[in-house]
Amino acid sequence: MWQLGHFALCPLCRTVRLMLAEKQVPVRLVHVAPWMSQPVYPKLGQSGLVPLLETGGGSTILHDHRTICEFIEDCVPANPLMGSSPEQRARVRQLSSWLDQFCYDAITLPLLVAAFGKMPRLTKPSAKVLRRATAATTMLLDEIAHLLRDNEWLSGHTLTLIDLTAVAHLSVADYFGAVDWSGNEVARAWYRAIKARPSFSGLLTDRLEGIEPPPQYAAINHQPTD
Repeated sequence: MWQLGHFALCPLCRTVRLMLAEKQVPVRLVHVAPWMSQPVYPKLGQSGLVPLLETGGGSTILHDHRTICEFIEDCVPANPLMGSSPEQRARVRQLSSWLDQFCYDAITLPLLVAAFGKMPRLTKPSAKVLRRATAATTMLLDEIAHLLRDNEWLSGHTLTLIDLTAVAHLSVADYFGAVDWSGNEVARAWYRAIKARPSFSGLLTDRLEGIEPPPQYAAINHQPTD
C-alpha cells in the first residue's frame, strides 16, 4: 500500500489526498506536523516537507505535490484528472499552478502562519488576517464563477486537477471561517457538489487541535444566510 506523509490542513496535501481518493487508490496516511524538526516517518524523507509519497515498499519516494499528482495520473490512468489531450493537459497544469500560487500566497499560507505563530499553543488567526484572507477568497470565488460559465467543472464538463486544487485551498479557508459565502451562488453550488463526493469525506473530519471550524465546514449541503 502507498503511504502519504501529510498535514491535514496543508492545501497541497489535500490536493494529493483528493486525487488519490478520486482514483480510488488505497493509501496509508502518516501525519507529519510541519513544525517538528524530525519527520514522524523518516522513510518519507529527511526534509520533513509534505506531502511525501512512498510507493512499492519504499522503492519510490516523491515530494512536491505537482510531481506526485502527475505520478498518480500516470500510474492510474483510469478516471483521468489531467485531460486527455496535450492541449487539455497543458491547460490543467497552467491553471492549477496559477491557483496554487495565488491561493497559497494570499489565503492559506497567511492563515496557517497566523495559527502557528504562537507555538506550541495554536491560536485562531486575528481579525485582520481573516479579513485579508476573506477578501482574497472572494476574488477566488469570482474566478471560480467565471470558469464555470456554461460548464459543470472548472475545465469543462469533467472534474480535473483544477477543481481539486481550488477546493483544497478553499476548504482550508472555510475551516478558518475566511469565506464570505453570501455573494456567489455559482461558486457555492460548485463547492457543495465537490463536498458531496466520496473523495471529500476524509477532509470533513480533519481537525486542528485548539481551533474548531465553523459549523458549515462539515455540512455537505450548508446553506449560508445572505
